Amino acid sequence: MCADIKDYFLATPMKEPEYMKVKYHLFPDDIKKKYNLHNKVSSSQHIFIKIKRGMYRLKQAAILAYDHLKHSLQPFGYHPITGTVGMWEHESRPTKFCVCVDDFGIKYWSTQDTNHLQNRNLSSSGTKVHIIMQIILPNIIQQNTTYK
Repeated sequence: MCADIKDYFLATPMKEPEYMKVKYHLFPDDIKKKYNLHNKVSSSQHIFIKIKRGMYRLKQAAILAYDHLKHSLQPFGYHPITGTVGMWEHESRPTKFCVCVDDFGIKYWSTQDTNHLQNRNLSSSGTKVHIIMQIILPNIIQQNTTYK
């Protein structure tokens, strides 16, 4: 089964904010107008931005998301599998899954196991695992042999 945590990677909170500067002329006109940036431009023609959540190209974003996911799932019995990268399992259920950024590949044995993972709130904003696609391999194999 494939699943997604919508914007989890981008929504991961940071312990301490960071700052970046972007040249004012790089912003599109509609963004300049919408956020009133002409009043916020520095004498060096930069806009200073406070970063409070993970974002693409932020070098520590992946580890922040991983730590936050680990902290969010541990109370429900999920933990990383020692010696692997991105593989997780449940302490008593046979469920295993692989995480890449905010996408999951899930191996499960029952609907209850799937629901157990899917219904976990992963942040204070109520972010949950969203099932994108469910493939049942025996049905595919059976369909393929029918067409031979």
